Amino acid sequence: MGRFSAERISLKNLQTYHHAYLNNFNDQETLVEAISNRPGFCGHNPIAYLSLVARRPTLELSDLDEALFNDKTLIRVPAFRGALCLISSSDYPIYFRTFHNGLLQKGMSKLNSFGINKSELLEFSTILKTINFSQPLSLAELSNIIFTTQKNPPDKALMHLIIQKLCDMGILIRIAAKGWKGNDFNYMSLEKWLKELSLTRVDNPEIAKAETVRKYLRAYGPVSLNDISCWSGLSLIQCQKALLNLKKDTVRVHVDGYKEDMMALKESMELMKKKLFNEEEVLMLPSWDPYTSGWDCKKRLADKEFLPFIFDAKGNATSVIVYLGKVIGLWQFREQEVGTLEFCLFDKYAEHKAMILYKIQEFCGILKKISKLSIVNILERPLLEPLEKREENAFLWPLGKNKASYTSINNNFDRRTSNILKQPYLDNSYLIKPTDQKIG
Repeated sequence: MGRFSAERISLKNLQTYHHAYLNNFNDQETLVEAISNRPGFCGHNPIAYLSLVARRPTLELSDLDEALFNDKTLIRVPAFRGALCLISSSDYPIYFRTFHNGLLQKGMSKLNSFGINKSELLEFSTILKTINFSQPLSLAELSNIIFTTQKNPPDKALMHLIIQKLCDMGILIRIAAKGWKGNDFNYMSLEKWLKELSLTRVDNPEIAKAETVRKYLRAYGPVSLNDISCWSGLSLIQCQKALLNLKKDTVRVHVDGYKEDMMALKESMELMKKKLFNEEEVLMLPSWDPYTSGWDCKKRLADKEFLPFIFDAKGNATSVIVYLGKVIGLWQFREQEVGTLEFCLFDKYAEHKAMILYKIQEFCGILKKISKLSIVNILERPLLEPLEKREENAFLWPLGKNKASYTSINNNFDRRTSNILKQPYLDNSYLIKPTDQKIG
């Protein structure tokens, strides 16, 4: 992108703008509207709820369940980068048409190695439509239906791949899991779950791709072409075509500190010029949050020296403390009979410690309520080695998986109370299974 007739914005103002818009929900927005306006929320538990409650602290877990299972205005479906996402039901036809071809190819080589091809998947789909099931079914129940005539049905791992692929194809949809942290979903026919939804409502995939990129630009812009491709999973050529279709609505932007100009929607630039106020200046964001996963170039998020502690070699983002759009520390939560929220504030931001501790106190109240813990201690831990130098999936435990032998910090925030936990937050078998896929 050449630099001519470009709008200009400082990196600090950009961070403040995104913190005000992307990291805070407007009071006038419903939950569904807020998610639709900020595409990219992870669909896995417990990440989905933690990302949402960080932006709307008054949100109850029952509010999310109400939208997912009663109103059906929110759904968990594969979308951006082929990852499981939490999106508005009304937006699904756009994203389905955008990513349909890519989702069809996703994981097929592995299924082919087990002797499962596209024709057989379509046959499985026909079987499920024939039985006309009206209640959510487990993985084992679906296996018994699809392979009813076989003496030796596939093992659980292969059956999981098959069901995942049927979800990619828009045939099945993930319904309730076991507990707010669980990802052992039951499944339902998509056309029966959302009877009014038509995946063919958007016929032209090019129109769908342009609308997907528009939604991304509105929430994350200004962005580069690489940012769009990395976030969406679309090729650079596909992203270029989408931008051409949006040419009348976009403007070139130069962000101080970046060599190349970026693209933004004209309407977004008008908002950036206004003074924005933030009710929540400090946020505790979980791993794989849309804010840390939204761009290919990460330097808008944190000082360069801290990026290796925030992202691993595959691009997975860990749980972070954000102040006015800038990552200034890390956190993790350990659930046992006595819970522990551990945090590390980067040294150069030590002046904000009192404010951070106050926010952590509030956040512990949320964690106590949903995890049913009676006690939560707050402990400060030192910064470890960069994530890429540590064990695989270290981003789930940025401050170390092993418990440290030290005492809680001496302040008014070291103990809380509320009920007893059922399953550990990052240890239970139903939690997300990290993949090799780059997330953001």
